[in-house]
Amino acid sequence: MSSLTVTETVEIVVADARALERGGIAAALTEAPDLRVVGEASSAAEALALCRRSEPDIAVVDSALRDREGTSTCQLLKDAGQPKVLVLGPATDQQQLLAAVEDGADGFVPKNASIDHLVDAIRSVHAGEAVVPPAMLGTLLRRLIERNRRAEHVRELYAGLT
Repeated sequence: MSSLTVTETVEIVVADARALERGGIAAALTEAPDLRVVGEASSAAEALALCRRSEPDIAVVDSALRDREGTSTCQLLKDAGQPKVLVLGPATDQQQLLAAVEDGADGFVPKNASIDHLVDAIRSVHAGEAVVPPAMLGTLLRRLIERNRRAEHVRELYAGLT
């Protein structure tokens, strides 16, 4: 992962419905001299409003955080042209990873990762890199290729219709 010069401060919003996890992540991130948590959100609507107001560089969001219609916080933020999004999700849940990628996530970090790994991921995403756990990358690529092939097959079927 890349390293960022300490002179540049990365502003972050942390969004998680669970106050203890949200507060713990925010407190741990403030230990890094180049990271500054500008707000915490407990809901998708709160995260969107906070990001619009504070214009952070990155939003760190829980993969399970959704609005009332079931739309992920990542998708809401991306649809609104808001900051880069780093999704925190289950370490072995390929569906959550695939959903995060489809929703436009800039990175995905397993919830069982260390705080140092999260800090490195934030710095990498801020630098414009995509972050995906290496252990999950192979399955993700296979699923995306398979999905693309199915979509191409459907396009071929439609092209044959008169």
